[in-house]
Amino acid sequence: MVTLNENVTYFNDDTVEERQSYTYRVLAFNLGGETTPSNEASADIPFAPPQLLEGSATAFSQVELTWVDASSVETAYRIERRTGDDSWTFVGEIGEDSEIFLDSSPLADTTYSYRVIALWNGLESEPSNIVNVTTPNVPLPNGPSNLSIESLSPTSIALSWQDNSDNELGFRIFRKELNGGVWVEIAEVAADVNLFVDETAVAGINYAYSVAAFNDAGSDEPIENEFRNPIAGRLINISTRGLVETDDNVMIGSFIIRGDGPKTVLIRGIGPSLEGQINAPVLNDPQLTLVSGADLNNPIAYNDDWRDTDEAGIIAAGLPPSEDAESALVVRLDPGPYSAILSGVNYSTGFGLVEVYEVDYSKNIRIINISTRSFVQPDDKRMIGGFIIRGDTPARVFIRVSGPSLSGSIENRLVDPTLELYGDGEEPIFSNDNWKDSPQIGDIIFSGIPPTDDREPAIVATLEPGGYTAVVGGANNSSGYSLLEIYDYPE
Repeated sequence: MVTLNENVTYFNDDTVEERQSYTYRVLAFNLGGETTPSNEASADIPFAPPQLLEGSATAFSQVELTWVDASSVETAYRIERRTGDDSWTFVGEIGEDSEIFLDSSPLADTTYSYRVIALWNGLESEPSNIVNVTTPNVPLPNGPSNLSIESLSPTSIALSWQDNSDNELGFRIFRKELNGGVWVEIAEVAADVNLFVDETAVAGINYAYSVAAFNDAGSDEPIENEFRNPIAGRLINISTRGLVETDDNVMIGSFIIRGDGPKTVLIRGIGPSLEGQINAPVLNDPQLTLVSGADLNNPIAYNDDWRDTDEAGIIAAGLPPSEDAESALVVRLDPGPYSAILSGVNYSTGFGLVEVYEVDYSKNIRIINISTRSFVQPDDKRMIGGFIIRGDTPARVFIRVSGPSLSGSIENRLVDPTLELYGDGEEPIFSNDNWKDSPQIGDIIFSGIPPTDDREPAIVATLEPGGYTAVVGGANNSSGYSLLEIYDYPE
């Protein structure tokens, strides 16, 4: 293999190949010939580890490693690091023939030790030399302040804040539901940005928001603020008081449920408890019949005395009648039109009140209209329609009254009805006699259902949450049958 000079006692073989086994022997010789060979020695040649590993911090949170690929058989390299005397941990793996690696996970102002190991078919080389790298120090960013929250719509929430830092990499936005929610990161924005719009809010849910500035050193204390997502105002209760007679002249309260599922409602027929509130005979024994649409001959629910049918359910709904002789129903109804018929037991007559309440408040399923026909007389015998708006924002309603346009089969129609709308004061906040004389004529027409007779009144009103009363009378104290309708104004 090779001949060496006399008196030499060592030899380095630099012709070997990785992953090979070699056997060696040595013979001495002179002019007289060769000696007997020495004993044999074998050596298994491993594959070469990476050589000349070097490292440098190229950013607050990035270290660059370079080495010499000394192996010809490796299939990958594994990079490991540690701090101090801690155990070596895996950082990453890179393919064969590689000689550079970027570690983007270090912390600022920290000293790390690195080593690289060559891999081949499940075997490992010896580790490379160890290199120590210290990342530079970076201060935490100053946290933002003056977090402001504004509702752009029920599902769109705008956040703005004051940027107090000049070294942030960006801002992280967190959100949680109040009353037990957990913080969840919902977005990250770049440095110098101080505005974010949350388009994933759910109407009616109350949230807390948090904004934190961050950089390679971490995050400073976040700023927090709470926000109550406004609930759009809308009708949740509608009721009408009027004269209840017999046969075709009973009180019929019609309402419409709109939405994508069923709704539970409480319907009450009130009579005896009106005693003392009106200077006229009251309906002493009211009974309720609920029908679908205008199909008066096929009732879907009936009640005379409320304790006799579903006392527990009515009490649970929160508004049981105050008199046992009054009637009530708790029913779960699919979207569509319904009519609640209020009449007197044994053909009795008198003034009564029919009411419809939402029991399960839902933003997607709601009562959008009630209409009631009754006999209108002067003074406190006028027809009164009450309704409640619930929510955080105003609601727009459309109220109209029919009289002369009622079916010709109805005798003694109210020829010239009037309409007044009251809030919590003694004076009306809106009034109308003939709808075409109203300054709201454009809004009334836009509703799509203006009165069909010029003598009939209508009102469009944008109202704050609360209770309201629509009063129907006759011009010049006239009397007659009239129909009162209260609608959610078309969106």
